[in-house]
Amino acid sequence: MGSDRRPITPSLVVSVLALVLAVAGGAYAAGAINGSKLKNRSVAGKKLKKNTVTGTEVKESKLGQVPSALNADHATNADAATNATQLGGKPDTAYMGSTVQKVESVIQAGTAFGTTRIIDQACPQGTILLSGGPANLSDDSIMVESFPTPGSTNSWRARVKPAGGNDPFSVVVLCAHR
Repeated sequence: MGSDRRPITPSLVVSVLALVLAVAGGAYAAGAINGSKLKNRSVAGKKLKKNTVTGTEVKESKLGQVPSALNADHATNADAATNATQLGGKPDTAYMGSTVQKVESVIQAGTAFGTTRIIDQACPQGTILLSGGPANLSDDSIMVESFPTPGSTNSWRARVKPAGGNDPFSVVVLCAHR
């Protein structure tokens, strides 16, 4: 009976030997080559693991701007900002202060206006009129109207119909400091 085995040929021997050397050589190279055997500064950045480079290896002029710092250039003059004394484009003097002052006129009969009497009371310079109204009315006098003085932005007028004769009264205004 004959044998079904093929004879070993020189080409088979060479190909098996090449395969064994290739596998063994790669394994040897993987174990034998490490960072300690590399020459300093000989590996390109693309060949390095991520997050392994320190500040010494970085040329800062080659770095781009960090995305979260895109608006940092706008803050270079923050200490001397042109709009620092304004709010919404308006100067601070356009807003009222937090102090309110009560100002009252002298108690008097007022100026005759038909059968009624009127008194105007203004806020002091540098303040803003908030509100106003009559005060010190006798029980029988009638308050006819109370409103900002026509033609003025900082004064209040009260008109009263006295009960008899010249019943005196006063006008009180509330003024806010700027």
